[in-house]
Amino acid sequence: MRKRLILIICLSLLSCLIVFSACNKGKNYQTKVYEYIPYYKSTTCNILKDKNIELHVENSVSNSKDEISDLINLMQDDYSTLTSVFNLDTQIKCYIIADEYILGNDKAVYQNEVLICNESAVKSGGYRKAFAGAYIQSTEYWKQYGAYAHAFNCEYSNEEIKEHYANDKDLELTLFSAYFIDDFNDNTDNAIKTAYSFSDFVINTYGYKNFINANLTDYRTEYLSFLGINRKFNIPFDLSWLDEAIYSQKFLSYPLVISTANRIYNLDAFSSKRETASFDTPERVLYHLSAGNAECAKILNYIKSNAPDSYDFVNQRYSDNLEYFVSDREIKTCCDVNNRKIYLLDPSEYVHETIHAVTLKSNPTDEAWIGEGVAEYLSRYVSKHISDINNRFYLSFTDKTLTGGIADFVNTVNTRYRKNGGKFDTLSEFDFALLAKCIGEITLKDSSYKSQIKFPYATTAICKIYACTSKDGNVLTYPESYAFTYYLIEKYGFNNVLKCCIDYNLADIFGSNYNVIMDEFMKSII
Repeated sequence: MRKRLILIICLSLLSCLIVFSACNKGKNYQTKVYEYIPYYKSTTCNILKDKNIELHVENSVSNSKDEISDLINLMQDDYSTLTSVFNLDTQIKCYIIADEYILGNDKAVYQNEVLICNESAVKSGGYRKAFAGAYIQSTEYWKQYGAYAHAFNCEYSNEEIKEHYANDKDLELTLFSAYFIDDFNDNTDNAIKTAYSFSDFVINTYGYKNFINANLTDYRTEYLSFLGINRKFNIPFDLSWLDEAIYSQKFLSYPLVISTANRIYNLDAFSSKRETASFDTPERVLYHLSAGNAECAKILNYIKSNAPDSYDFVNQRYSDNLEYFVSDREIKTCCDVNNRKIYLLDPSEYVHETIHAVTLKSNPTDEAWIGEGVAEYLSRYVSKHISDINNRFYLSFTDKTLTGGIADFVNTVNTRYRKNGGKFDTLSEFDFALLAKCIGEITLKDSSYKSQIKFPYATTAICKIYACTSKDGNVLTYPESYAFTYYLIEKYGFNNVLKCCIDYNLADIFGSNYNVIMDEFMKSII
């Protein structure tokens, strides 16, 4: 009898345990866990896991299990709404942080495979766009807005959208992420409403999978037709370099970070005196980065055809990872070859600095001058891309208000430039590479200009700009190094000059030392 009673008690306890476990299936609570929140800080969190959501709440936000349970219940309701539409089974990791400032107006962001938001955003529902991004596992803002709107029935007017895109607004219709960021766009409402409408169109017409796999140009012509706009979608750039890109931000420093297979672009918005150096709109971001990618591809083909001995090296360097920092807060425009990082105060120097990264083995020492010469040759002479330096020099060398020594120098340069076929009729016809060559030849023939005028580009030696030696051509200015490099290319071929840039040895490649070759060059200047 006693054994039977004990057995009944044990079975009852086991049943209670099973029921309790079933009621708490998937739930797990931890307190005061010290951890690092990506791009935020290391802090102490309380963690609650429930079904598909793992919620990390910064201790300074709440250390109450009941309060944290209320938050995760709100998130579970939104998860159910999304599941009723998309039927996904996504694991979501969310951090709720105390800082109310760094996350922007939405107070929520999905990046690096985690959702980061404020408590107020969860309670108000303001986090839902980012939550939808976490649910569909997309960092593209247009898809986040689209999934959110499709599930939560956000309102929009196709008639208003049609009116907006009736004219030439195709670049905006790409829904590139910068269009949704206040730093780059004064009016993000158009992009948001377009994302609502366009996403509904794609999901309803082509299905969820095609929506999530769509790039920045897919289905746009069909969408214009759906709106009643009878024209094809057409943009001036190839955006294939953005296919499968991942988007994020670095809080309080770079509002847009784009990661591709082998590139990271840390981007800040800033304006300049000239549009050619401005980086303050989505259009200018797309222009500078797309042109940079396209021109680099063009230069790679040129190297393949004209410097076959070095192509494999250059192509491998170009295929390797590179990280770009574009901001007016950078110390200077330069390439850190050793660490594979490029810093751009001027976004139009993308091509020039990338050439350094792929044609040099390390940060230059003795070979700095020929490295600059090769970069100038490829980015100015071969590329023909109009950088801001083209614009600056076009304006400076057509300025009729100059006086004194600088006016005399400009007139001398212009005479030589025109004699060699140069034109000043328009910026597009202006040949900066030829002008730079003329400047270099003039200051080499008459070095007195360097002490008579205030013109750093034409008067400052490379060794005073670079952390390099003052050996060989490093005592030359930028235009002098370009003029000399151009001479070497004409005499010995680009194949040999690029080999010398990569493995610096004048005697082995050109058969003479620097002084002998320079003397020959000086004699050739007429």
